[in-house]
Amino acid sequence: MHTSSSRSKRVFPWATVLLLASLALVSVLAWQAYQVTRLQSLAAENVLRDYARLNADELARRSVGGIFFYGLIPLQNMLTRDELTDVTVWRSTVQQIRSAANPDERTSRALTLVMQFLYFDTASGELHGETELPGSIETALTERLTRAPEESDEDDDPIYLETVYNNGAHMFYMTPVVTEQQVTGFVGLQIENGSLAAWFGEALSRGPLLPTLMDGEFGNSDLVIRVTDLAGAELMLQGEFEPDGIVVSKSLGDVYDDVFSGMQLQLSIPSDIAPKLIIGGLPGERLPMLVLLIVVTFTLLILAGVQFYRERRLTELRKDFVSQVSHELRTPLTQIRMFTETLRLDRVRNEKEKTDALDIIDREARRLTHLVENILQFSRNERGSTHMALDVQDLIPLMRDVCDEFSRMHPSTRLEFTAPAGLHAAANVDADAMRQVLLNLLDNSAKYGTTECLIQIRINVNEDQVRIVVDDNGPGIPGPERDRVWNGFYRLPRERDSATAGTGIGLAVVKELVLQQGGTVVIGDSDAGGARFTIVMPNANWTDS
Repeated sequence: MHTSSSRSKRVFPWATVLLLASLALVSVLAWQAYQVTRLQSLAAENVLRDYARLNADELARRSVGGIFFYGLIPLQNMLTRDELTDVTVWRSTVQQIRSAANPDERTSRALTLVMQFLYFDTASGELHGETELPGSIETALTERLTRAPEESDEDDDPIYLETVYNNGAHMFYMTPVVTEQQVTGFVGLQIENGSLAAWFGEALSRGPLLPTLMDGEFGNSDLVIRVTDLAGAELMLQGEFEPDGIVVSKSLGDVYDDVFSGMQLQLSIPSDIAPKLIIGGLPGERLPMLVLLIVVTFTLLILAGVQFYRERRLTELRKDFVSQVSHELRTPLTQIRMFTETLRLDRVRNEKEKTDALDIIDREARRLTHLVENILQFSRNERGSTHMALDVQDLIPLMRDVCDEFSRMHPSTRLEFTAPAGLHAAANVDADAMRQVLLNLLDNSAKYGTTECLIQIRINVNEDQVRIVVDDNGPGIPGPERDRVWNGFYRLPRERDSATAGTGIGLAVVKELVLQQGGTVVIGDSDAGGARFTIVMPNANWTDS
């Protein structure tokens, strides 16, 4: 027995190591899968970001180039087509531009950019406009234009200025007026911010931004675009940005000579068209699934470990059971064989010895029969094949017969049976099953009782219940163990290494048979300090009424 137990204890750590290794392997595989998916997602995001960046660069080039070459340059040419010598000539030129009877389409389009025309006289340092500029803006613009000839490498370099006043952006485009290789002034305009949206819209309509958009499934109108000025005000907005979308920003001042340097273009590719730009589509989010996989695997491994432990424990209990049963069977069989041989060889000296030998044979045969019945009943319970022949019976005569049978099996044990005179205790029971229940309880009290064991069994009846109480003066059953003793093969720790024989199935048989007859059984403390077993059965008389 010791060798078998030691072998199982050596096996168990290896099983634990294997289970933990399996969990580690699954975790590593899940982590690798997550890393691969994450790298795929990053690669896909980089591709989308590159697409968005190329779209933003192309749109910035188109829009700013269009404004510059088809708006600002034509206006610059119109302002400088006559030799501007003073403010009077400038006003005349502006009036001609404003009052043109039939301006061509290109001129009309360019004029949408003009909020007002401006002229700066370098000699006098005065700035003239069609309307009066706010003082702070006029001062800043005048100072900048005064320094411009000294800062410029080329006399004809245009100047683009942008400033914020009252939380609004004001943009200016000024061109030097050169006379005899000297900058005598600047002409230009204040740009109409609100008109810029139309220019960006026209740039979008000029064709797909990328060749991939030519497949007809989606177009420029599907892109999300925002253009803001120096003050952060929206000059143009197409679509709606997604909270977690990929957004690229492009400074429009990086396109042509710092024109519109304070403006920003933001572009995003919506999630509904993003999969169409990537071969195989966007990889899905695998982390929740992988976490769930690890959790499920971990749970299954834990369950496998628990089940393995239970099977191991059950195997040990069964080995102990076989050992204990062998011991329990050997003892009465040895007694029976010994006294049978004594009688057969006529080794008794007198009639009393002969009677004692026969009593011992009878007692041990009854013990053996009781043990075999318990084993068979436990086996039937395990298979679920127990059959009950229930019938309404008076329990008092049945209990008296059980007490007589128990006294023959344990002649040295004091047993007291108490029942009120004239009591009728009817219950719907199987007589053989109830007999086995009572014998098991009495045998359990006798087996684990003291040397002067006293067992008291009594019965009482009320309207709806018949209660059978078995008390002993033994060591009792500790509270934490009272639920466990009903399990098959279970024995109290204090009894496992003791000399007291036991199979660990007696109370399991009691519990199952009582439940199958519609009753309950509980464990408590007796008045004598031992254990108290209480069986409660429905009162058949009360039920029938």
